[in-house]
Amino acid sequence: MKIRWQDTKGVLGESSVILSLRYDRGRDTPADSLVCQLALKKPVGELCQLWLEEQGRQLFHGFLDKQEQWEEGGWQMLRLTARGLGGLLLDDEAMPQVYESPTMEQVFRRHCLPYGAVNGVGAGGVSGKYVVSKGMSQWEAFSQFCRRVTGLHPFLQGDTVVIQPASPKIWRFGAGGLPTAELRQIYSRHRVIAQVAIRDKNGLYTSMAQNQEAIEKGIRRQRYLIPSPQWALDAGGSGDSLLRQSAAQWETWQVQAAGVFAVAPGDFVSGRDGWGREFSGTAHQVQVEAGPAGRFTHITICRE
Repeated sequence: MKIRWQDTKGVLGESSVILSLRYDRGRDTPADSLVCQLALKKPVGELCQLWLEEQGRQLFHGFLDKQEQWEEGGWQMLRLTARGLGGLLLDDEAMPQVYESPTMEQVFRRHCLPYGAVNGVGAGGVSGKYVVSKGMSQWEAFSQFCRRVTGLHPFLQGDTVVIQPASPKIWRFGAGGLPTAELRQIYSRHRVIAQVAIRDKNGLYTSMAQNQEAIEKGIRRQRYLIPSPQWALDAGGSGDSLLRQSAAQWETWQVQAAGVFAVAPGDFVSGRDGWGREFSGTAHQVQVEAGPAGRFTHITICRE
């Protein structure tokens, strides 16, 4: 495993002396993140870009958020915090504006393309208005529009914005698959919302979106929703979106595997534990850790 970097003057450097590392990817945020600590023989200048490689394969490319360095035991310690392309989309505020019957390509071109992102979502559009409010990030401006058009949450795979992976890989862990250090099944009933009451333009809560499966299993958690301007023409869609989001992590499996595996959010993961219980779903979060105890890949799998 190797870290490469570039400083603000264009000078390149690299190190394989990695004391600790944590690399996170997930469908909940467009920004992959990397935190690592290196031991160098001399100080470095101000860094701006960072790459993580494993056996010649690039796992991460991002931009520095924070850099710390100090001398310790004759070594120059360097601690780096970086985020991928999605960090730029989250940090930049979108210009408040009102679209009239916009298309996916139009909104993407305005809010994502200038940062180097590639449109993997496709076409589509809405009739009527779409409002970008003051304080929304570039990512919020696009992702909320995408949810309104497709009903799905977009996420980044490398530099490409997608709602479904173009070519998801298939992985199997546990008995009959790749070896694991731990398999853990988790039910998070506290995350699940059973019903959402939605306020109409007259200020009355006249419609209700429900998760029937949650109600049948004894979950009664309720929310009252005032639709944002982005959902003004489809208030029911905002309620359904909230229900889907809350149910996504109702039942999850967590896989801890020794080694570095290139599992990506959206990949299909299945397996079987020592009791013969089968699990399958999509990778929701992936975390790679490296340190004195070794290298591990942690995967959170959401049910289909």
